[in-house]
Amino acid sequence: MSQKRSNINKAIYPVRIIGYLLAILSIIFHQYYIWNSISTTAWVIIGIFLVYPHMALILSNKAKDHREAEFWVLGIDLFWIGWIGYLLDFNLMSALPFLLANSATAYSVGGIKAFVRAWGLWLLANLIILVFFPLPQKIMLMSADNVWAFIPSVIYLFAATHYVAFISFHRGVSILKVKKQLEEQNIELKEQKEELLVMNEEIKQQNEEIVSQRDHIDEQNKILENKNFIIERTNQEITSSINYAKRIQHAILPEIETIKSFFPESFVLYKPRDIVSGDFYWFTSKNYKIIIAAVDCTGHGIPGALMSMIGNEILNDIIKSRNITEPDKILYQLRKGIIHTLRQEESNNQDGMDVAICTVDNFPDSYKEHLGEAKLEYAGAGISLLYMQNDILNQIKGDRIIIGGLKTYDSEQSFQKHSISLTIPTTIYLSSDGYTDQFGGSEKKKFSSKRFKELLQKIHPLSMEKQQHYLKQTIENWMLEGDEKQLDDITVLGIRLS
Repeated sequence: MSQKRSNINKAIYPVRIIGYLLAILSIIFHQYYIWNSISTTAWVIIGIFLVYPHMALILSNKAKDHREAEFWVLGIDLFWIGWIGYLLDFNLMSALPFLLANSATAYSVGGIKAFVRAWGLWLLANLIILVFFPLPQKIMLMSADNVWAFIPSVIYLFAATHYVAFISFHRGVSILKVKKQLEEQNIELKEQKEELLVMNEEIKQQNEEIVSQRDHIDEQNKILENKNFIIERTNQEITSSINYAKRIQHAILPEIETIKSFFPESFVLYKPRDIVSGDFYWFTSKNYKIIIAAVDCTGHGIPGALMSMIGNEILNDIIKSRNITEPDKILYQLRKGIIHTLRQEESNNQDGMDVAICTVDNFPDSYKEHLGEAKLEYAGAGISLLYMQNDILNQIKGDRIIIGGLKTYDSEQSFQKHSISLTIPTTIYLSSDGYTDQFGGSEKKKFSSKRFKELLQKIHPLSMEKQQHYLKQTIENWMLEGDEKQLDDITVLGIRLS
């Protein structure tokens, strides 16, 4: 827009220069013709006319409101026309048509404000002239012989009228261009409005989709809440059932008091990984023998617990019902019982258990003459016997035979029985692999059998109660140091025999 206004100003600029040059020539011609000289006032006005068109262009271009600046310039033009009329000896009547044309143009272009401003400036010029530069009587009473003196005035009136017409024309062109631009802008605004309406409709549709999706999500959340409620309730029921199974499992385990009634110096460290355990220990007295077993079933949690129930029931049948008390034969019958119960001859089931069984003679002293000194007999499948005599820790490894799992070993393979004399103080330890295989420590390694043996060697002089506490605290610190959770069920039995 500013570029187009600048172009219009550049078009008016040469016309304004020509108009003022004509005025200068008319003044010079008239002054010489009438007075034979040029007055000082005329020279001042001529100087102003030489500078004014350039100043008008500069001021118009620098103005923030170009339209308002043009109205002012047009009014100032009328002010100078008043002076030109004076210098050419106009009277008011001869200039009246020109003034009316200019004032009408100003009104049509700029409205009542420009109209009043233009007339005010013209009247100001004439007022100054009438007060300070009254026309000589000679000119006012000029006869018809002096008609040639008014020719320059007529010429200038003609030129000035067309000058103003030219300016009015360009102003009209400017207005038309502005109008056209406004129409184009209106069209653009209309198109933008239509685009906004389309976008608004799209947004409305998107909002409807979002609302629909939100409703769907709400429905899904409700479904999920219901499912979570069902899962939570089911989990509570399962947990309750498992806790009940725990009570059953603990009920079949030997009472610690029962064990201590036979072996006052003893302990049981029993630490299931889950609520129920795949480890269990077994204890009874039969035919002047005390029978102790440590059992580590396949798996942990519920599967391991089910295996422990099966193993416990089979041991009860072998020892209590069938009166088998030799450890190697107990293991043999236990293996056959697991294979039969789990139908491993017909299926791919390979579940089983590691077992260590010890029997300790418990006959009266009067029987020693016939039966000899008391002894301990041991047979193992995967679990070793550790025993301390004379401050030396000894180990008897169990056979590499798994109780269960028909396809791995010959089901008729027998187990080896080991005997230990109890003529000197002896302390025995039976442990599942949950203790030695537990990861932890600063290097996140297994506790290991070596470290376990070193620990037993260190603590064996302590009471059995303190040994249990030491073993429990050590493995818990081991897990804590390595930031590890318990990986398997842990069972350690310790008995001091005298």
